[in-house]
Amino acid sequence: MALQKLLRTLPETPYSRPPPLHVSVVALKEQPRVVSWLFDEDSVRPSVTKKNIWAVISDGFSVT
Repeated sequence: MALQKLLRTLPETPYSRPPPLHVSVVALKEQPRVVSWLFDEDSVRPSVTKKNIWAVISDGFSVT
């Protein structure tokens, strides 16, 4: 909510700088993703997998 308010506030002058943002990482999660599959006669299995990394960040304010 604070980030949204900061980004939508119009500056007084065209050269003003926004205040620094303070964010913290709450959680990180790695999730495997299948890129391609290997098909045999009677089975299917992942051939190539990659890992997606998810990050949850917060600015310290609760969402209402």
